[in-house]
Amino acid sequence: MLKHWQVSVHITHLDTGMRPCEIFRMRREHIKRDRGLIFVPRSKSRKSRRFVGLTQRVRLALAAQLEGHDSPFVFPSQQSVSGHIESVLKQFNLAKKLAGIPDSIVLYCGRHRFATDAMAGTGNLMAVMDAMGHSRMDVTRIYQHPGLRQVTEVGEKRNQRVQ
Repeated sequence: MLKHWQVSVHITHLDTGMRPCEIFRMRREHIKRDRGLIFVPRSKSRKSRRFVGLTQRVRLALAAQLEGHDSPFVFPSQQSVSGHIESVLKQFNLAKKLAGIPDSIVLYCGRHRFATDAMAGTGNLMAVMDAMGHSRMDVTRIYQHPGLRQVTEVGEKRNQRVQ
C-alpha cells in the first residue's frame, strides 16, 4: 500500500513534469497557490529554473502533504542531512515489484507521460520544452511518445474537411 507522501509525489510528477529531485527539494514558499504555479529555483541546468502549472489535484495533494508537518520542505526527511527526501528509487522499485509492474516502467515514466500529453494537448513544442526545463528541443523530443493512432486521427480529420 502506498503512503500518502508517495501518492503526492506521483501526482506532482505526473501533472507537472518536474524531475523527482525538483519535487523533493520543493519548499513551502515555492508553491504559489494564488498564481496556480510551483517555482522550480534550480535543477540540472540554467533553463530548469522555471514555473510549472499547479493542477487542482496537485494543489490538493500538496495541501494534504503540508498539513502533517511544519518543515520548510514539502517532503521532509529526518534521516537525510539535507532535510528533505533525497530519492525514492528503492521505494519505487519495491512498490513496482509488489504490484507486479513490469521492469520496463521506470521512475521517469510520469515525466514522459507529462511530455507526451502536453505535446498532444498543445501542439507547442516550445511550451513543453519550457515546462520541462529543457534548453534544447532534441532533449524534449526524447520524452515524447506520440502514438500512431494520434497521427492517423489527424489524417482522418483532414480528409473529412476536404470532402
